[in-house]
This record gives sequence, C-alpha cells and structure tokens, in this order.
Amino acid sequence: MEKNSHGELDVLERQKLRKSMGDLKAGASNILLCDSEKDKSESGNLKKLVEQGTQELRSQKNELTAKLDYSTKIQNVLVKSGKQPPIDDDTSQQDHGISASLTHHEVYSFLRALPNPAAYVLELVQKISLKDHT
Repeated sequence: MEKNSHGELDVLERQKLRKSMGDLKAGASNILLCDSEKDKSESGNLKKLVEQGTQELRSQKNELTAKLDYSTKIQNVLVKSGKQPPIDDDTSQQDHGISASLTHHEVYSFLRALPNPAAYVLELVQKISLKDHT
C-alpha cells in the first residue's frame, strides 16, 4: 500500500511539476513578448528621433545654401563692378561696395540679392545722417 501511496505522490508531484513548467514557459513567452513590444516601441521612438534630426539637418543645410547663394550674388555684383568686398568689420566699410561709380543696374542687382533691401537702405541712410550730424 505504501508503494501505491508513494506512487500516487510521485504522479501528483509530476503533475504539479508539469503544471509549474507549463506556467513557467507561458510566463517566459509573455516576458519575451513584452520585451519584443518594448524593443519595437523603443526602435519606433529612435526612428522618430532620427527622422527629426534628419529634418533639422536638412533645414540647416537649406539655410546655409541660401546664405551661400546670397554671398555668391553679392560677390558677383562686387566683382562685376570692380569693387572688392570689405575685408574687416569696420562699420565705415560696410557699404558693400555701393558708391556713385556703380550703374543703376548694378545697384538694382545688388539690392535684389539682399534678403531685406529696405532695411539695408534705411541703415545706410541712418549712418549717413549720423555722420552728417557729428
């Protein structure tokens, strides 16, 4: 009889162990699934960050290209007029080569190349009026 009860215990223990193993496997699957979902979420977030960074870099590249084009236009106007660009940042030399010796077309082309020609002309007029008052 003892063998039967001992055998029955072994069977019960085996069933419990099998159930525990099944639970552990299911838990491991859930953990792997959760980790997989976390990885997907994190990779999605990283992808968004990379896309945002790429977009910012494109924007900066476009700005720099526009500035380069602007500088090239000014340089071309100055070269065509025979003037040299200002070498240092002295305010008296920041007239960008516009003088009475330039033709109407050269002045027009130069001002068209500026992003805000009205502000540039206003600044020049204010400088001249300040020089006249001193």
